Amino acid sequence: MRRFREGDEEALAGLIAAYLPTVAGIIAWGLGSASDSPDVESLAVDVFFAAWENREKIRGDGIAGFLIVAARNRARTFLRKARREIPVDPEDLLRLSDGLAPPGDTAELRILTETFLDALDPVTRELFIRRYYFGQTVTGAAGEMGISLSAAKSRFARGREKLRQFLNDEVENDETKE
Repeated sequence: MRRFREGDEEALAGLIAAYLPTVAGIIAWGLGSASDSPDVESLAVDVFFAAWENREKIRGDGIAGFLIVAARNRARTFLRKARREIPVDPEDLLRLSDGLAPPGDTAELRILTETFLDALDPVTRELFIRRYYFGQTVTGAAGEMGISLSAAKSRFARGREKLRQFLNDEVENDETKE
């Protein structure tokens, strides 16, 4: 990392060799069925270029986190610019149900999230997963799920209110424990 921060191009090459499969995988996953090899390669180059441009700002061993977030964000930005809906593979929904968590997720946050999601009815749960985990719009999620937009918006609004109450209860429980 020291050599990379100092602008050593060999260190950049080593970084690319070490992290290219991870970066490309995150981008391909983020693009879903919309991905093709040239798009993934182009976005991966953008990610490493951004790391190079920001090398002095990346502290400690934070390069992996930087690359993961940058890869995810590049894929999402690419889809938005292409005006494509962010795809959700039903297999991903099943894996999420089995405890798949986003990168950087803490165990405590994962437990709280799973506890809240388990308390929701299946349709509202899927709406929340599609919106907050996969970044879909409520409109896109409703269309893919085969429910009306007004029903999706109502469920989503009630679900957010339940989330607010759930988080307030968790804060109160933490304060009483102290």
